[in-house]
Parts: sequence; structure tokens; C-alpha cells
Amino acid sequence: MKEITYIAGKRTDEVGKYENLHGKLTKPQLVNSVGTGIMLINNIVLRQLEDPWFTIIDKPNADVMPEDFEFCRKVEEKGFKIAIDPRFETNHYGPIAWTHEI
Repeated sequence: MKEITYIAGKRTDEVGKYENLHGKLTKPQLVNSVGTGIMLINNIVLRQLEDPWFTIIDKPNADVMPEDFEFCRKVEEKGFKIAIDPRFETNHYGPIAWTHEI
């Protein structure tokens, strides 16, 4: 069986490094970030954040903080929790395509 990599992660340090979740998750769990392709956002969260909600942050050495991870950082800063529910099938289409199957 192929190892599953989730488009969700936990922060590994205070500088903004993240590690994707791997393995076979069977129930929802808290994370620090998820990709926008699998986000379900309550409008209460959006009303608490300043516009623009999604921005890319340029970091040193040509590194960037993707807009989805930066969004999640701002969400946590406002005191909200972020979770992934692996019981749903998700697909991402684009330059890097993936499917998470149940």
C-alpha cells in the first residue's frame, strides 16, 4: 500500500517550517495548516480577518510562505483551530495534481 501524504501539516518550529502529515489517518485531527483545495471555512473566521485573506509572504533566500499556510497562520493567531478530516476524498487539479482517496 502506497503511503498517504496529506496536504496538511504541523508546524515544526517557530520560523514557519511545516511537515506534511503521512500515513493512514482514520479520524479528524488538529493541524496547523491545510491546503486551500481542501479548506472549508466558516464565515465567522473570514469576518475576523483583515482583507486580503490570502497573501504570499516572501521570506529570505527566495523562500515563500504559500498563501494557504499564511492564511492558516493568521487564523490560528485569531484563536481558531484548524483540523483535517481524512474521511473525505479530495482532488487537486493544476501543475501539481493529487487525489486523497478514502
